Amino acid sequence: MGKLTFLTYSLGCRVNQAEIEEIITELTRYGFHQAKGRSPNLVLINTCVVTQKAERETRKAIRHFRRLYSKSFLVVVGCSVSAKQKMKINLPEADLFISNEEKGITVQLIKQKFPFPLPTKKASFRDKYLHSGRKLIKIQDGCNRFCGYCIVPYLRGKPRSKTPEEIIQRCKDAGLPAGKAGIQRCKEIILTGTNLHLYGMDLKPKTDLTALLREILEETRIERISLSSLDPQVLNKEFAKIWINDWENGHGRLSRYWHLSLQSGSSTVLTRMGRKTDTGRLLKILQYIKRRIAQFVLRADIIIGFPGETEKEFRETLQFIKQAKITYAHVFPFSRRPGTMADKLIGQEKWRDLPANIKRERVKTILAAVQKIRGKEAKKLVSQVFPCLFIRKLKNNTWETLADNSWKVLARCENEKVLPGQIREIKILGATDQTLNGKLLPED
Repeated sequence: MGKLTFLTYSLGCRVNQAEIEEIITELTRYGFHQAKGRSPNLVLINTCVVTQKAERETRKAIRHFRRLYSKSFLVVVGCSVSAKQKMKINLPEADLFISNEEKGITVQLIKQKFPFPLPTKKASFRDKYLHSGRKLIKIQDGCNRFCGYCIVPYLRGKPRSKTPEEIIQRCKDAGLPAGKAGIQRCKEIILTGTNLHLYGMDLKPKTDLTALLREILEETRIERISLSSLDPQVLNKEFAKIWINDWENGHGRLSRYWHLSLQSGSSTVLTRMGRKTDTGRLLKILQYIKRRIAQFVLRADIIIGFPGETEKEFRETLQFIKQAKITYAHVFPFSRRPGTMADKLIGQEKWRDLPANIKRERVKTILAAVQKIRGKEAKKLVSQVFPCLFIRKLKNNTWETLADNSWKVLARCENEKVLPGQIREIKILGATDQTLNGKLLPED
């Protein structure tokens, strides 16, 4: 038979995206080719069940790909499979289910069950992140915090960290020239993990994220270093000063944004959640970094309508968002997850789950507030110059780029030859609450 082809689809977090890239790389080593315009022999779905919505989307994706590619070998991987095994959730049929515990040997398990003769010649693939100059690097997995709403510790297991030496080597490898097809070497690495605050606590000797960042800055030449979601507990002045020193000394290698796993701005709600965030201390740190680095952007994940959330507690979250100037937010209405403390206490009628209509209205209020903040923050950036990573070409000589503070910038490039994966300076000429518009500056 001809080339064996595969198609992958990943839901959920950046950890999932990093894992799917690792699986893709290994599949190509065994000779599988990415499917282009034809039915694939293999379909692999990396799944998410962190919320009820994510669980619905996972089921929908499995049914969709089973229906669309009925003759393909369908593999379902990740959190939904672990939830199926441990919490008895229902999933549509697939040819092979692989849990998080087995995810590291995904390709070996596929080889055992795959109904076609396996190729022997290594293939190649187009990594969409690497093609745009970015590389996701997973540095940690697992969590032992067991927050009241979260099933991730049950599905991902205990914290497990990669050694600094392994991470440094992966960063160096990512920065090597890619060689052909106009693809530039990696300009940005994105460190990702289930809970980055727990990085290094399981290693001997112990280390932490602050020390790792210092090592990466000292031992690699990667031009831009970004982080995925951060537990607020990792944030302190020592951590903030890494960014301040980097930018005040003219290096500018650390991306000027943090994405916070905030969840709530109310101390009493956070206590019920089982989270240890000190909102007063956190606000001071966030205002401190904003004072020292004016272009710094704060992003956040927020859960609205946690059981028993009063109007006063909701207003505390709203006020925190305004005071911290949260510019982007992923806002989720609380949803019950099996096995969590919140689910048990609701079932025992000790806690009250808020009505869906109240959650929806509060979500709208938060999103409107964030949008207003974003519009004001965008106007402050007009006339400033940002190093922007070129992601992809759009119509009419316009490029989608990504500023180092996570703003999307649309840039006109009339007579310049620009390739995805380059970092170039763009002057901001205009702004909306969604994007900035700019002009590519000539190189010296």
